Amino acid sequence: MINLCKIKYSETEYSLSQEEYLNIGRRVESFRSAIQTHYGIVPTLITTFGLSRGMYADYIHATVVLLTCFPNDTYGKIYCLAGCSMWKL
Repeated sequence: MINLCKIKYSETEYSLSQEEYLNIGRRVESFRSAIQTHYGIVPTLITTFGLSRGMYADYIHATVVLLTCFPNDTYGKIYCLAGCSMWKL
């Protein structure tokens, strides 16, 4: 099994739109053909606050919530660096 990850920042639970759903499907198929594998490819979403329930949410088979990656942050602060912006969560 291969987890194909997409990282999204959102100030609330992330909502998967139809456009994003279709883009992820194309990326999975493109990746499958590029590496010529028969392994299962699992669309995985890494977000700041999780994935909200919605019409396309069931397509994402695995999610990782950023805050669960740092459960014992000494100062109670987590900084996410994305591009040139920094957010304090």
